[in-house]
Amino acid sequence: CNGSTSFTVQTLPAPAVDLKCDGLDSCGTVSFGSSRTLSWSVTNGAPVDSCSVSNAWSGSRTTPGSESTGAINSDKTWSIQCSGPGGTGPADSVSAIVPVPSVDIKANGSDGPINISWNSSATLSWSSSNAGSCTASGDWTGGKPLNGAESTGNLTNPRTYTYTLTCSGNGSAVDSVQVVVDPPIPTTSNVSAT
Repeated sequence: CNGSTSFTVQTLPAPAVDLKCDGLDSCGTVSFGSSRTLSWSVTNGAPVDSCSVSNAWSGSRTTPGSESTGAINSDKTWSIQCSGPGGTGPADSVSAIVPVPSVDIKANGSDGPINISWNSSATLSWSSSNAGSCTASGDWTGGKPLNGAESTGNLTNPRTYTYTLTCSGNGSAVDSVQVVVDPPIPTTSNVSAT
């Protein structure tokens, strides 16, 4: 037989995976402790044997798929790469940025220092953002809510009181306010005149 036969070999493509964060190509800037939904799929129709993930997650995944990031407390990147009969495709990633926390504390609505009369009180008020916890130090102690207010109670020692609040998240932030207690006003009694 002098005839010839030709064959066309079709090469399968490597799977191209597309990873999304809440449907977008990036999680962007997120609040401390918030969560996002990751979803992924192969976009070129290539057959897939397995997908492996790395960075902020681990193990293997099936495609298509989706899952929650869980609470995001620091800057994170999620990556996924899929393989099939056509080889291993390129990895795709999404990232989230968590801002550093901030805190602001005031006494009687002022950044201070403020002066108050002997045996009187001041109201401390504070607010924070992108924090997971706040702790008091100086002339008060203990854990505090992320936002709140409380009285110093009546202060009878004529001195400067310092109230410091440290809030932690993706880093930490510190702010203080000072309350100055004036000396008591002397009183005169049993005054007699001749």
